[in-house]
Amino acid sequence: MNNHERISTPPYLSVRKITEMVDLVSSRNYPEGISAEFFKNRGFGSADATLAVNTLKFLNLLKEDGTPTEEMSAMRIKGDSRKPEFQKIIRVAYKKLFETVDNPHELPKDKLATELIAVYKLSDRVVSGAIPAFYKFCMYAGLKEEKGGSTPSVKKDSPKSTSLPLRKSTPMTDKGASPRSGFSALPIADGKLELHLSEQWKNKLLSDESIENKWRTVRTALKELADALGESDLKGKEG
Repeated sequence: MNNHERISTPPYLSVRKITEMVDLVSSRNYPEGISAEFFKNRGFGSADATLAVNTLKFLNLLKEDGTPTEEMSAMRIKGDSRKPEFQKIIRVAYKKLFETVDNPHELPKDKLATELIAVYKLSDRVVSGAIPAFYKFCMYAGLKEEKGGSTPSVKKDSPKSTSLPLRKSTPMTDKGASPRSGFSALPIADGKLELHLSEQWKNKLLSDESIENKWRTVRTALKELADALGESDLKGKEG
């Protein structure tokens, strides 16, 4: 595949941006093509926008000219039905890795780093981002358990549970359906905050240009809030 020959370095886009990228390309078809400018207009920085395009090309979801490949249509499959299709995508994209190592998605970070460096000749800087990116794709493919997913797997009485999992198992569930039922979560600030939207509203958010502009303003404000909360945590620890 020509795209794999041209983009030979595994993706090292941040997990947060991978989530945003996948949400965008899953919302609708883009027959006109996807470029770095497309992502810049949707809140990505210049570097992340370029990495997002290269990521889609590495996954063989975009052709060299930026137009979608046939495989891109699999991204719009909803629910768990997409997992086997996504698994095909990453097994082809990371073909060298899967041919070299049995079940690389089961390797711990240190051993996966060794294999990625050996197979793709990555620098330490790139491999540090390539590891979480690979794990994230494996979660989309159903090869790894999705972290922070909608399935409540955290014990309510666990003393080590973070505030986020505890919030997921609030007494709201006693009043009927789960507060997440029928909703999609848009992660903000590495998942420390989440905005829950109906599928209809999420699609509008990702496809309507005027709404996207409002969303960028809201997202910036929420990120600033997350930064302020993080700073207060650090001050508390220092005190």
